[in-house]
Amino acid sequence: MNRTKIFLKIAFLLVCLIAGSITAAAYDFESGGIYYKINSGDSTLTVVYKGNYDDATPTYSGNVIIPSVVRYNDKQYAVTVIGSNAFLHDIQLTSVVIPNTVTTINEAAFANCTSLSTVTLGQSLKRIEEHAFQKCSALQNVTIPNSVEYLGRGAFEKCTSLTDVTVPNAYISWQSFNECTGITQLTVGPGVTYIGEIAFKGCTGLTQVSLGSNLQTIYTSAFENCTALSSLTVPGSVSTFGDKAFKGCTALATVTIMPGVESIGKEAFMDCSRLSRLTLNEGLTSIGNYAFSGCSRLTSVSFPNSLETIGNYSFSDCNRLTTISMKNYLKTIGGSAFSNCITLTDVTIPNSVTTIGSGAFYNCLALTEITIPNSVTTLESYDSDSYVNYSKYGLFSNCTGLTKVTLGEQATAIPAYCFNSCTALKEIEILGDVTSIGISAYYGCTALQCDYKLPDNLLTIGAGAFQNCTNFTDIVIPDSVVTLGDRAFQDCSNLKSIQLSDKLSFLGEKAFYRCYALKAVRIPKSLSSVRGYVFQNCTGLTDVQIENAIIGQHMFSNCTGLTEVDLPNVVRIDSYAFEKCTSLKEVTLGANLTVINNNAFRDCNTIETVVSKSDIAPTMTSSGIFTNNAYNTATLYIPIGATEDYMLTDYWYKFANIVEKNFDVISGDVDGDGVMSITDLTDLIDLLLSNGEVPAAADVDGDGNITIGDVTGIIDMLLYGN
Repeated sequence: MNRTKIFLKIAFLLVCLIAGSITAAAYDFESGGIYYKINSGDSTLTVVYKGNYDDATPTYSGNVIIPSVVRYNDKQYAVTVIGSNAFLHDIQLTSVVIPNTVTTINEAAFANCTSLSTVTLGQSLKRIEEHAFQKCSALQNVTIPNSVEYLGRGAFEKCTSLTDVTVPNAYISWQSFNECTGITQLTVGPGVTYIGEIAFKGCTGLTQVSLGSNLQTIYTSAFENCTALSSLTVPGSVSTFGDKAFKGCTALATVTIMPGVESIGKEAFMDCSRLSRLTLNEGLTSIGNYAFSGCSRLTSVSFPNSLETIGNYSFSDCNRLTTISMKNYLKTIGGSAFSNCITLTDVTIPNSVTTIGSGAFYNCLALTEITIPNSVTTLESYDSDSYVNYSKYGLFSNCTGLTKVTLGEQATAIPAYCFNSCTALKEIEILGDVTSIGISAYYGCTALQCDYKLPDNLLTIGAGAFQNCTNFTDIVIPDSVVTLGDRAFQDCSNLKSIQLSDKLSFLGEKAFYRCYALKAVRIPKSLSSVRGYVFQNCTGLTDVQIENAIIGQHMFSNCTGLTEVDLPNVVRIDSYAFEKCTSLKEVTLGANLTVINNNAFRDCNTIETVVSKSDIAPTMTSSGIFTNNAYNTATLYIPIGATEDYMLTDYWYKFANIVEKNFDVISGDVDGDGVMSITDLTDLIDLLLSNGEVPAAADVDGDGNITIGDVTGIIDMLLYGN
């Protein structure tokens, strides 16, 4: 056996011997059935467990009276400490008397003594450490002396038979009385400054709480789910009001926050469903997120002058709240602060407020009028860059009783979903320089007046901004607008005319989709980006002036009222652009057109004339761009000398009737001055009567002959512009 193995064996034996000696030395002596350890360098004793803590055999039973003084080896010792685990799991222990000499009860000293019903604590006791009496489920009476300065974590946790607790002076730490379901009365004395996290959480029998005048901190969830607690007064000394402090106290009906309390934490009284009377006093500066959310019996709230911040969701789902009184020092109303307050009728926002969060008054069904004061600089918008339904984050979304809104002078944007589904909204007065209207801002505002005027310096109209505003008939887009988002005016079924900005650069998908009454539109040349489906299903559309370069996919599909289209500047026509335009007869393609994509004129069976002014045949990506009927019966007019190129280019050759035409000649401009007028008519009549030389422009009907038919053609052009 090598030296290393010998060394390891010796080391193992030493460890075992040391461990054995420690176990053997768990107590120094026994007296009167109680085991003691002499405290080092002292004439004091600690009451200890008999032996190995893993040994489940109970050490103590019945009634135990711990003496204040014990004599051992002719020396007198004072008992000052109850050691850790000293009575742990002694399930036969029924009562214990702790003498006045004891200053500390250590961790888990009496934990799980499930038969222990009575404890007498000495008057010199200062500290009760963690879990000292945890799960002593039979413990009914305990008086915590004035001397106690500290109650440790879980000190009396789950002592379910405790009924009346008074804590005169101690620091009450985390879980001290957690789930003590039998406690009915709690008195927190004037010496207590701190109540820790979950200290009384789940004390479901607690009906009365008296909080001391020097209390400074009520920490997180301190009284959460104390479902029998009916009234509460929070002293003004409290400077820290923790999150969820009284959350779920479903019997709590009356709450008074005394002057001096500065803040109320998040969810502090959330779901206190019977709270009907709330008194908030001066000194309060902020109310945390969800603080009173779900307090469904609260009918009115008066905020103190000192209040500066109302947090997110702070009074959401208070569905009986009818009036709120906000004072002139308030600065911030948080997101969804009063959302789903369906009976709220009277709201006056003071001229001190600078920020109102998204969804602040969402679904306030009874609200009829609102004024956003001049002090407001920020109307928060839900951060979304896509057309997704986040309507619950709209500032006044689904306020179906709202009829009139005034926006103050500093409002520069109407945020996303702001007035979404405000079906009674008729009048909006905008006092400021608004430059953007957000996503779905006015979606479904079916009563919004048809003469609604967009702000003069508007730059952006977001996706779905006016979708389903069915009362609109005429809209003028200000010249400042550069972006018109997807679905901006979709389903405005009574919209008859729209005037687009000459600075417009982006036109979104389905911007005017299903605007059935729309009759005329001019698309400006400034447009550089066009999405698809813009005018799809605008079945009443008859007059289209297209000045831009790109026709997006499905842009005019199913516009069954169109009879002719002229595309002078278009360079690309995308797929299905004019699909199912079943009344379309004449199509004029400009000289700069380079490509026509799949099915661009699919199911347009009534086309009689196609004019292509490009000397080079544009690319057709498939044979289905025009219908077979168009190929067989329509006349294709192309520039002089271009026949060969068109015949050699895919799918143009399918036209049975191809005619070359001089497009430099203005049809009907007989006198060649570039303008159609009555002079052209009289000149043509004179030429016919005198058999003089007739210019090509006089061949109005394009049949190669100058006849009385051309005269009537000029008359029609002068009278009807066609």
